[in-house]
Amino acid sequence: MVSVEVYVPANFVAAGWGIPTVCARHGEPAVERTKVRFVSHTSRWLILIGVIVYVVVMAVTRKTVVSPAWPFCARCKKEEVTRTLIGWASLIAGVLLWFASVQLLSRPAHVGALVGVVLLVGGVIVAGSGTRPSIAGGVVTDDGRAVRFTRAHENFASQAVAAQQAAAQHYAAQAGYPPQPSR
Repeated sequence: MVSVEVYVPANFVAAGWGIPTVCARHGEPAVERTKVRFVSHTSRWLILIGVIVYVVVMAVTRKTVVSPAWPFCARCKKEEVTRTLIGWASLIAGVLLWFASVQLLSRPAHVGALVGVVLLVGGVIVAGSGTRPSIAGGVVTDDGRAVRFTRAHENFASQAVAAQQAAAQHYAAQAGYPPQPSR
């Protein structure tokens, strides 16, 4: 498999027009089309300044593009379920281990509490990676004009580019380009 970077115009994503018939991650035919909300990234280093600063900056700068019917293949669906179950299991194990360690309040319990916190954080991260936008791999560009897929399957990329070329030809024909010679 070859991964390529491709940009799909935000208006295509939002309208559901020109969206490939294969999933972005695996390039396999879609078995399900689902509403997906793609968002832009906020610099993670801002959280070092403070959670409140991070949340405010994120709220002000976040760009969002909602697709009414994004394609997912069978492998994507399986990956979503697997990541979500592993994330929740880790989260629950972390909470239980932390709670048990705090209740014991002995020296080995501190190690247990630390492991519990690590499992808790890991569970949140893994469960978060099981979301549909994460599996699709799309991120809205900073200007909000496109959704960028940095590791798109070549089948997805070729269909996305073909749709953009078809749209460009359509708009050019509507505008009268190329200009017709005068008689």
